[in-house]
Amino acid sequence: MTYDLDRCVEVEPIAEAAKAAGIPFESRHEDIDKLAEIPPCDFLFCDAMHNGNSVAIQLELGRAAGAHTMASHDTEIFGENGDLPGTPGILVAFRNFLTKYPEWKITYHNPESFGLTVISKL
Repeated sequence: MTYDLDRCVEVEPIAEAAKAAGIPFESRHEDIDKLAEIPPCDFLFCDAMHNGNSVAIQLELGRAAGAHTMASHDTEIFGENGDLPGTPGILVAFRNFLTKYPEWKITYHNPESFGLTVISKL
């Protein structure tokens, strides 16, 4: 499942591949940051707004939905400072989440191509 405010044409090949493989996939056009909960999931890719405020909400939603792995890209370019002036960065939200939930650990981090960080519940 993916959440985007607007229709995202980049998602269409993913949806087609999932359908061909018999994997359930749904694209929803809504603001994930305003949802009280999301359906159960194994993996959540946080890619709404690129700031710690938004990512913190998504991490909590993913944890509550049973995700075992969560990730975000642009963790270098927006790591310490978010995409909106005065907002904390994505890595700030990750560090706060990891402090609050010590059973979660960074399992992958790559600073190349603006950064990619993956956390997993161990």
